Amino acid sequence: MLSADPAFAPSRAVVKNPVTREGHRQAEEATRLTHPSSRAVAELFDTAYESLLFALGRFYTRTNETDAEMYGLQRTAFFPLMVMALRPLAEVLTQMPAFAEGGPERAGPPFEYYRSVQFLPQKEAAWTVIHERLWEMADAAHQLITDPEVPERMAFIAENLERIAVNFADFMVLPHRPLRLS
Repeated sequence: MLSADPAFAPSRAVVKNPVTREGHRQAEEATRLTHPSSRAVAELFDTAYESLLFALGRFYTRTNETDAEMYGLQRTAFFPLMVMALRPLAEVLTQMPAFAEGGPERAGPPFEYYRSVQFLPQKEAAWTVIHERLWEMADAAHQLITDPEVPERMAFIAENLERIAVNFADFMVLPHRPLRLS
């Protein structure tokens, strides 16, 4: 109960309506993240968000996928991508500075997308896009590990993203890339 402990903060204080690029959102109250490391993590979050929307779109507009393929889409989007990528990336962002010039303000997840999340009618094309985006995210997360301003938790997120990409390839019978799990 808040009255029992007035110092209790039920959430993390982040900037209002964070964005990574100017002019993308027309909202008057958008706050552009200017800290380079925070912006890089926010862009990774946005790529994960785009990928989730793309995978969910494919899942909910089923065409000629088999039940096993639908299970693979479900096991990519619902549990691991939401829980093992989006949530921890959002949590990391809320611990990072919002502005390059410093200050107490913390970044937050932007929930932006810049690429198409439209439905691709051919399932093989859609799977290829999803698979490429999963590896793109894993590569970006591995690059962020070397940034001293990014929390150590990024190594765990990078491993998660790599595992999600490998599992998706297994479900959809796609070629594998060599693992780099650290």
